Amino acid sequence: MKTQKLLFLMTSVSSLLFSCTTSSSSSNQSNPDSSKGESTSQESRSGQSSLPNFKDLDHVKVFVSKDTNLVIYDHIYAWGSDNQPIIGQWPGIALTSYDEDWLSYDFNKSYTNFSIILNTGDKGQQTSHSGMSINGIGAYWYYNDSLQKNDTMPDLHPGGGESSSSQYDPPSPAPSNNEYGNIFHAFDWNLNTIKNNLSEISKAGYTAIQTSPLQRPKEYNGDWDTSNWWRLYQPWSFDVPNDNTYLGTSNDLKSLTAAAHKLNLKIIVDVVANHMGGNGNELDYGVAETAIKNNKNETIRTVNQCSNWNNRYDVTHYRLGGYPELNTGNKIVQDTVYKYLKSLVDYGVDGFRFDAAKHIETPYDDSNIKSDFWTNTATHAYTYAKETYDKKLYMYGEILDNCAGVPFDYYTNILDAITDNRTGNNILSAVRSGNSNGAGNSHYETNISPDKLVLWGESHDTYMNTPEYGGISRDANQKDVDKAYALVASRKGARGLYFCRPNWSSKLNNSQPQSDSYKNKLISSVNKLKNDMGSNNDTVGSSDSLAYVARHGDNGYGATIINVNGSGRATLSISNLANGTYKDLISGETYTMKNGSITVNISSEYGATVIELVK
Repeated sequence: MKTQKLLFLMTSVSSLLFSCTTSSSSSNQSNPDSSKGESTSQESRSGQSSLPNFKDLDHVKVFVSKDTNLVIYDHIYAWGSDNQPIIGQWPGIALTSYDEDWLSYDFNKSYTNFSIILNTGDKGQQTSHSGMSINGIGAYWYYNDSLQKNDTMPDLHPGGGESSSSQYDPPSPAPSNNEYGNIFHAFDWNLNTIKNNLSEISKAGYTAIQTSPLQRPKEYNGDWDTSNWWRLYQPWSFDVPNDNTYLGTSNDLKSLTAAAHKLNLKIIVDVVANHMGGNGNELDYGVAETAIKNNKNETIRTVNQCSNWNNRYDVTHYRLGGYPELNTGNKIVQDTVYKYLKSLVDYGVDGFRFDAAKHIETPYDDSNIKSDFWTNTATHAYTYAKETYDKKLYMYGEILDNCAGVPFDYYTNILDAITDNRTGNNILSAVRSGNSNGAGNSHYETNISPDKLVLWGESHDTYMNTPEYGGISRDANQKDVDKAYALVASRKGARGLYFCRPNWSSKLNNSQPQSDSYKNKLISSVNKLKNDMGSNNDTVGSSDSLAYVARHGDNGYGATIINVNGSGRATLSISNLANGTYKDLISGETYTMKNGSITVNISSEYGATVIELVK
């Protein structure tokens, strides 16, 4: 969630970011010779040793796959930078059959740079509302849910003449090696950066990776730097765009999930469903969701900004910030959000984090507040994933502080978990102030079962926002933040979320981490302890300047111990840990536990240690 003051750039409709320049504004629907530049005839290519080549084309030619296992788009609609159609009004022109695998359409030579939407004519289905870009003459191929430019015809039947049953085989559900493993928040990392670092993330012991929102960002500009991160939280669409995106395309996402699953890593996508990009109650010109835009009297709540954060109606029905509030009780909005969740599941995604969840009403609210939003989106997504891929999704909602007068289980009855920001924030505050009793406090501020919680040492909001807007950890040093994470992420049940601080000077479309802290020895050791201990019970406590979380049970014995004031050797008593030899997962040293007492060496580099009983 973004609470920082925003500046809104007023731009005319003619500067839509997803449209490109046309070389002619006149409407000319005549086709060039459809055989121009093609090097082979339109015959079945099953079993051929080579595929047709289109390198000599002197115009734009678009091909669309006929795969009957997917939606067959048989119409094409196109428009230029002036937003005027160039081949007829919606739904455009019917494609013609090219061969047994492809439909096609040849554009007039005068059109070389424009945008297109493929659709099913009057059947109501289409590709992304925001369009796909055509940039220069050549052959463009739509298959596997994306448009690609290539001189050579893609081989839809590799290995012989039999048609494949499907062009896209969804990945199998990720094997779960720990139901309660910790989550790595790859904040502002693009999907390829995440993919390139999967091995390091896996070695660091995380079991899931959370991306930033993948919806089309507000006022896309590739030159925005990380300080403009909030644009991702004012989306213009409910899809993963294939152009004008900081973080990656739908194909990038499919590639990431497939690679992550091979390492037993799950992918969680941050979803913004409470609001869209705009100014006050007005949607931005670039919002690409036609159904929402064309029915804005129903889909947008014309309301003031929320000022009474303790009033449940205001919190769920008034604007969260300076941007339009979606009417989440409206069926058009619900259908749009569900369609997006469903597409993410099809791309291999394993779960969702719902931004500003407490600002979306539940079925349990009073009659003047409640709606079936969560039932028609999250619950339906759970069912779809299970029935289609035998996958159990993991979903959690962002709840900051409280739910404005209603119980937290209004949300945990629907979602797997919610955030408990106050518990993590309090522990970080205690670490920074040298208060070991506060750091070793076992209390959860939400007072609900820890297996329904996500905890952190800091979050993107506490670090990226300025202090007056909740940026309480912006001036905290990484060492203290890591100590706080070590304590919350070692606990039973609750999942730790490790926020990776970005490099402020890097571009949003190529954001890199500020440091390698996410995989340092302390964090990796904490994650290992979490995984090894599984469902073991925990004991949280403190002794002198030390705070600790001990784990004990059938899966073994271990503890995370931090010193709020320093380092060096320290002796403490920890109940429920078995006698025996314990290994320091950071240094490799061994220590002896006898009658509940142990002397350990607190690392000067991290101000902490993690120990496990040697079996």
